[in-house]
Amino acid sequence: MDKMNSTRAEIMKMPAPHISQITNEDLFSRSDVDVIKTLGKGGYSEVFLASWKGVPYKLVVKKYHIADVDKTPANRGIKRMHFDAEIKCLNNLEHTHIAKLFTALVTSSGNLGYVIMEHYPGGDLFHFSHRYMLNGDQMAKIFMGVSMALSYIHEKRIFHQDIKPQNILLDGYGRAVLTDFGLASKLKEGQNSVTSWHTTIGHYGPELCLGRRFCPFKLDMYSFGITLWKTVFKLSSTAFDPFTFTHTCTSLVPYFKDALLKLLHPVPCARWDSGQFENHFRSTPRSTQIFIMQPQDPTAHYILLAQKRNPNAVPVPQPLAVVPFYTFRFGYTR
Repeated sequence: MDKMNSTRAEIMKMPAPHISQITNEDLFSRSDVDVIKTLGKGGYSEVFLASWKGVPYKLVVKKYHIADVDKTPANRGIKRMHFDAEIKCLNNLEHTHIAKLFTALVTSSGNLGYVIMEHYPGGDLFHFSHRYMLNGDQMAKIFMGVSMALSYIHEKRIFHQDIKPQNILLDGYGRAVLTDFGLASKLKEGQNSVTSWHTTIGHYGPELCLGRRFCPFKLDMYSFGITLWKTVFKLSSTAFDPFTFTHTCTSLVPYFKDALLKLLHPVPCARWDSGQFENHFRSTPRSTQIFIMQPQDPTAHYILLAQKRNPNAVPVPQPLAVVPFYTFRFGYTR
């Protein structure tokens, strides 16, 4: 068993929640469960907003096809591992900024698995930030929450491996919640590095190109930095290498400029951990501004600059609505 598989094995040793077995081949065929809408679809699962008879609030249901008949045994094993890792992590992690698991279900045939979670009405950060223009205070609040979640799991020697805007949810008060632990792994005591990494394209740290062992916690922080960079500039890290594009950070107020340059540092030992990020945000005077010179759309200038370099890489910017204050205090309905 290689070192990466051994880190997955550490996750599998964690206590699992009680997994109820249901006779219905499809949970949504039951009369007491109604699907309201589809929230998203990934490589391993589909996500739905649903209502449950007798439950006074909406729930999120992640549906895993854990034993697709058209998949090879190896692929089916990967899907089952993703499902097990998700429920074991969420069952053993309890934090304000980590998604809350209610229960897990598996069909009697073993073909389908369901993860029932709390619903966060703000949706994911990717769609939220493209719908609303976040100010500096709101951005800081969101990323402080994610950093606190990373501090918590890193102390437990767990690394997430898939930090990105789509895996950060917002509750009705604008608080960030980290979700999707299907790729999470755990280091054994005394183990400090790994040899392989699986994450979203564009979130890989530069140390992966060196062919040496690397610290997974520092890679989580690099992905965290990419997530902040994407949210600030609304650019795709698959179209541009943020590390070579960080000269645009000179347009940011020091509060965000310093954080991005440290989180995207090419040398892992010089890259901030979550504690250093939090200390910086607590000690540096905050501003509602993100950019030094705030245009009507603060991202437009930098997107147009990017388009000059590669006209096909970045879409024409669309106008953004300013996030109203009440959105971050009393919640809202999408």
